[in-house]
Formats: sequence, structure tokens, C-alpha cells
Amino acid sequence: IELIELFVEKVAIQWVSPQFLNLTIYWKDDEWDTDYAVCFKGGCPSPHWTDEEKRILRTHYSRALGKELMSLLPLRSLEAIKAQAWAMGVHRETKKKELNARKFCLRDLEQMELCNILPDELHWKQGIKLATSWQIVEGRNLTSSSA
Repeated sequence: IELIELFVEKVAIQWVSPQFLNLTIYWKDDEWDTDYAVCFKGGCPSPHWTDEEKRILRTHYSRALGKELMSLLPLRSLEAIKAQAWAMGVHRETKKKELNARKFCLRDLEQMELCNILPDELHWKQGIKLATSWQIVEGRNLTSSSA
């Protein structure tokens, strides 16, 4: 910790989806650039469902396709949507063919597309890992660097 405090001014974390975050390291030495990477946290994030999300689920679950439900609830995976609907006693009118990426929400899938990552490449219980290589921030421009 003392070594980190010696070199690091601050670390900024910005959540961009339930399982992806932007990590920026600001170094104390003016000669060093600021480093930036996108990280995958994994695990199964499970924030409490809001009343608004439950209302959307109650209104649309019986008829909407999985893709539509994910658009209406972009921070919820299809698996989480189905589990919450079951807990609420909401059912489908007919069985629907669903997407393959059931464990990721729409925002996670968008991040994977930006980082050129396939869902099968991510492992759930390994903790945080880099989704992109480290990049150097020069002003507002990002350029790749070797990590």
C-alpha cells in the first residue's frame, strides 16, 4: 500500500454496465501518462429490483420477446428477468425462443461488442480481469500501449 501511495495520485472507477468498469490510474509523476483500461468484474450482480422495473416486467413479460425485454430492462440479463418474473408469478403466454447470451444484460453485451469479446471468452468466478489492454491517456486521446 505504501508503494502505491508513493506513485499513484488517484484511481477512478466508472461502472459502465453491471459487469464492466472503466479503470483510470492517475500517476503522481508528471512525466508519466495516465493509464486507462476496461475491466470485466464477472460474478452475478444482483441489485434489488425497483418498482419501475417490476412494473415493466408485469406489463410486458407475457408477450415480449427476450430481445425486447432486454431493451426495456437494459441492466438485467434475460436469466435475471425470467427469475424475477417467476418470483412475481408472471408467466409467458407461449414459450419464446430466446437469445444465447442469457447471463449478460444489454449494457454488458454492448461493452463486449466495443471490446471485441465473445460471451464464451469470459469466466465468471475469476475476479476482475482486463477486457482491453492498458491504454495511455494523452489529453483526451486514447492510444494503445503494451501492458
